[in-house]
Amino acid sequence: MDIIGRHLLPDFCQRHPDSESALRGVLAIIAAAEWRGDDDTGRNLGSAVTPMGEGRLTIVDPGGRFRLIVRVNFTRQLVHILAVEEASHE
Repeated sequence: MDIIGRHLLPDFCQRHPDSESALRGVLAIIAAAEWRGDDDTGRNLGSAVTPMGEGRLTIVDPGGRFRLIVRVNFTRQLVHILAVEEASHE
């Protein structure tokens, strides 16, 4: 998968230095993936991914502290990072 929207990550990682390695790991998994649909995302990321409809996904890092909100174009093999934020524990 190609990933766009990485420009959002440096500012977030600067504010949350402990997020950088976790987010790099998630992005490495995404970059190596060939997703054809929501089922494929679950096979690669397991319970870390939550489909939100209309090609949008929430992906939580393995530690559960940070999440990426992305839109996936399965046909073009493209993931667009829409937001990165701290995961809330409600």
